[in-house]
Amino acid sequence: MGNGRRLPFYLAYVLVGVLALACRVFIAFGAGLSHYSTDSDHYLKVAERILSLSQWEVPLHPPGYSIFIALADLLGPRDLVVLWGQVLMSTAVAMIASMLIWRLTKRHLIAISGFLAIALWPNQLNGVRLLLSEVLACFLLSASLGLLLLGRNRAIWWAAVSGILLGFAVLTEPRSHLALFPFSVVACSAEKTDEVFSVPDLCSQDLSLPFHRLWP
Repeated sequence: MGNGRRLPFYLAYVLVGVLALACRVFIAFGAGLSHYSTDSDHYLKVAERILSLSQWEVPLHPPGYSIFIALADLLGPRDLVVLWGQVLMSTAVAMIASMLIWRLTKRHLIAISGFLAIALWPNQLNGVRLLLSEVLACFLLSASLGLLLLGRNRAIWWAAVSGILLGFAVLTEPRSHLALFPFSVVACSAEKTDEVFSVPDLCSQDLSLPFHRLWP
């Protein structure tokens, strides 16, 4: 397909990306919706203890999101930094998903349709306004899978970083280890397209395994 014929697709990607970002900015800052829940209070308390370097009892939730909140608190107004981070991460999730769809199907129309669906998916939109771990975990998983797919037949550090991101996703949401299933699906699909993963690439995903032991 020539560049001239691809141009409408590229414009569609840009327009959907702008739409995804605009919707998330509105939900997070313009809709007047609450940013807190009972779980949010817990994450905030753990973040405060992390910043004060004080000991605490084993928290109800894994520490990944509280660490993210603590880092945001160091960068500026806590809630503002967290919400902007979630807006950008959620937008990136939709973009990564469209990239993955295109790499697996080689069809721009299918990739753009998936991009639009995720850009406007109600749970994706609602999640950006809440101080909860779902957006961070989803972003880490998406970035991990994206790096694994893009890093095929490249330097081993691509897959190594992918494994580390998956590990941090487990620290944020323990069920993230279930993402090993789509990793396997991608590996199998890659074999069908002669773009196989090397054994070191797949084995480097084991870098995520120590993170499973950091949280019961």
